[in-house]
Order: sequence, then C-alpha cells, then structure tokens
Amino acid sequence: MPERLPLATRYSDDAAFANPFTLIAMVKGIPVVHLDLRAACQRVYEWGPSRMPGEWHLAYLCFVISRIPDIQPWYQRMKNDLEFWEACGFDPDRLPSYRTVHLRFTELEDVAAVFERAAAHLIGIARKRDSRVGCWWHIDATEAETHASPQHDCTARELCPTRRRKTQQTPTMRSVPMDVARAIRQAEAEQPAGSGDAVEYGEYTPQPVAKQFKDPTRKGRRLRLGDHWWYSRDPDAGTRLYSRGDRVIRVWHGYLQIDVVDHLTGGLLCSRLVPADSYEAHAYADVYTATVGNTGVDPLLVAGDKGYSVSDVFRHNTEHGVGSVFPYRRAGKEKGRQGTDRYDAYGIPRCQHCAGDTRFHSFAVDRGMPRLWFRCLLPKQPGCQKVQVMQCDVAPRYLLPVWRNEPAYAAMRHSHQTYEHRHRSARIQYLTAPDTLALRPKRPGIKWQQLRANAAVLIDWLRILRRVGWDGSGVPARVGTVAVTGDGGMPERLDIMRGRRRAKAPPGAKASAPSR
Repeated sequence: MPERLPLATRYSDDAAFANPFTLIAMVKGIPVVHLDLRAACQRVYEWGPSRMPGEWHLAYLCFVISRIPDIQPWYQRMKNDLEFWEACGFDPDRLPSYRTVHLRFTELEDVAAVFERAAAHLIGIARKRDSRVGCWWHIDATEAETHASPQHDCTARELCPTRRRKTQQTPTMRSVPMDVARAIRQAEAEQPAGSGDAVEYGEYTPQPVAKQFKDPTRKGRRLRLGDHWWYSRDPDAGTRLYSRGDRVIRVWHGYLQIDVVDHLTGGLLCSRLVPADSYEAHAYADVYTATVGNTGVDPLLVAGDKGYSVSDVFRHNTEHGVGSVFPYRRAGKEKGRQGTDRYDAYGIPRCQHCAGDTRFHSFAVDRGMPRLWFRCLLPKQPGCQKVQVMQCDVAPRYLLPVWRNEPAYAAMRHSHQTYEHRHRSARIQYLTAPDTLALRPKRPGIKWQQLRANAAVLIDWLRILRRVGWDGSGVPARVGTVAVTGDGGMPERLDIMRGRRRAKAPPGAKASAPSR
C-alpha cells in the first residue's frame, strides 16, 4: 500500500527555510554535493586574469528561493549585504558587479545537469534511510510561459495582407490566458486518444502551427501564424494556435513543465520542460528515464491524469513492470469501456475454461513480453484448477501489472488529486513554471528555465532531509507518523460496477458474481 509522510514538505512550519544562510549551511553540510557543484561551476582559463573567489552555485540557489524572477532586482537587494557574499565565499572588499553576476549565473545553464545530479545524490541519501522513497509517483504537467512574444515579421518579398490593404497598423498577436490554455489542454485530454478531433472551447479552436523553423541569423524562431510571418526571440519555445473559424486570434507560446512527485514525501523527483506544441504523453518515456536516473529504481505505481492515458504509456509502464494508475480515456471510436471474452471492461482476466472471475497470481516480463498469471476464483471445470497465463500486449490499456480492483491501485487513484497542488507550491516557492507576466523570466530559452527547475528539485530535497531528520545534522524530525492513504471505498464501488456490467454481458461472456 502507498504510504506517505504528510508533513515532510510543509516548509511553512520552518521559517528558517526562507533564510539564505540556512540554505548555504545545508549545502555545505553535505560535502559531496557542495564539492561537486563547486567543481562544475568553476572555470579555469589558460590566459587572462583569474576569477574572483566565490561559490556561484550557493549564490544562485539563494537567488532561486528569493522569489524574484530576474537577476537585476535580486542583485539590487543583495549587493550591499556583505554578510551574504562572505557566506558564499566572496571577498567582502571585492564584491561582484551586476554584469559579473549576470554572466556567471547565465553560464550555469551549461551545467544544469550537475544540479540534477546533486539532487539525485540527495534522493539516494533518502532512499538509504527509507526504501519507500521513489516507489510511488505522481506525474502531471503545467504551462510555463516565455517572455518572448511573437512579433510581426513579414518581409517585402512575402505577401502580407496588411500591405495589400495599405494600412499602417502593425498586426499584433495576443497570448491566450493561462487558465484558458489549461482548460483547453484538459478538454483535449477528454477527447478519444488518436481520434484527431478538434476541440472547441468557447470561441477558441486549437490547431497546430503550419510552418516554424529556427532562424540562425537572429538566434530566434520564425513562425507562420494565420496570414502572417512572426518572429520570436525564444528559439526553443513551442507554439499553439487558437482560432475563431479560419482566423487566428490567440497564441500560446512557451513550454510545458512536467513534474514527477514522490508519494511518500511529496518532494519533486524530476522536472522537465518541453515545447508547448508537444504533448506530455509523447515526453513520458524521456521523463520516466530521467526520474529513474534520479531515484535509481523503477517505481511500483505511477499515477497521472487523462493526458497520459494512452496505449504507448500503458505499454511502456507494463514492459518495465510498473502499474499504471490513469483514468479511462476512450481510444478511436470507442463508446466506453469494452470487455471481451478474455477480460472484462476493467481489465480483470476471465477464466479461459468457464469464463468466470479470476484472482491475481503473479506478473513478470518473460523474454521481453509482459505476462499475467492468474487463477480461477470459483473453479467449476477440471481446467480451472491450473494457473493460466495471458500476454499483456493483447490489450495494454486494460491488462495491467496491478489490477484495478487492488487496494493499492485505488489508493493511488484516490490520492492523485491531492498531489496536484505541488505545481502551485513549486511555482510559489521557486518561481518555476511561470504563468504570469510578473513571474516569467526575461531571459529567453529553455535552458534558463530548466536550470531553475533542477535547482528547485535540489532545494526541495535539502529541505526534506532536514525536516525528516535524514541529513545527519542532528536536528529533530518535524514530521508525524507515516499515514496510509485511504482508497475512498473505490474497490467496493468497482466491484458493484463490474457486477452490473457482467449482468449485461452476452451469455458467452457471463461468469459468477464478483467476490472479494
């Protein structure tokens, strides 16, 4: 059963966590992490003056927890704080200028993976103290804006409708509000997987960008939106169009940030950004690989929303022996859950001899093929006594390593919504996944936002280790006892629904009444 430490991420109970000196002390308290970050952030040149002494990774981590999106206002606040710069290893008689701070912070984009590697080391420390860390995941995506809005870029050689109308007004493209973009993305997840049907949300109809390519001469990206060409300073951001009829009226230009949250502690296990025109399900395999690299172990269960309820994600998890806890989503022309003579509508296999109910026996990936072994629940014929086997590839969306009538599956499904607040918490605490003008950074590019996301994962686990008492500092733990997540009576309701469906099944597929 999934278990959790309900107070592990309640950082508001520790006012000291908002103090940069506390963060600096926590980093220095784990020498392996501190020295690894120092070695990656220092650069040695064969010629020219040497760099001023100082720990730039410590200064950057303090910048992340300051809740200031840009370097300049943060520097204006901290430039005269001699105690802070001295704690970061700088000479109080020779403080860095704003230009130097900006240059050194932006150089950290190239070593963003080192911050993630440091976070993986902290997760490894937590797993040594409690092997349940990283066993159950909650995955979800949220919108992240870029500050580089597309600007009109039609040249003299391109037929521009504005030029034909001889008007002096320059076309402008308005961004869709993030709450609307989020609602449309959720409405797209309600559509059948692979149907390709357009989603109409009020006056907005999303559609793909016809043409877009990077412009190496200007280090940006050119887009064809509607009847015009547009230019964006951000070469990595993706674009989604929202039209009214044949006219493009809004655009979402930015990224999707995919976060994986640990069920036990509520800490961030991994954070990845992808262009906005991508779908989170397409990036699932990469995010899964990165998260396993951080935790060092495959999970037992992964819970998500309908955006991940597609065959490829189910197949990927099953091939790795991982249970998938995703809501049902229609595929193609399905009208609802479809059972067969081999399994029912909820993926519970039927007995191959009497078509009766079965109970789980075992699961394994045998010669590259995931298989389920099960027994007949109420044997009626001689063949019912034997252990039966079925390949999961027969129906990857239905046949799962952890069946839907198991309490562990029900607990993950019931608790998933309570973990969606971690997106909002990370946005407030570390300013990741910016969704407003006040939060989004002025520096374009995916590297800058990915660096901040990796640093947020690192800081998250520094705080968790301190609160749970796993960092070896001797500070008493500030968390309660481990609480088992309730399932909300889901297995019982599922049995009732299975009984109703079985009563309506054709005679050849009927079986005995479900029993627990």
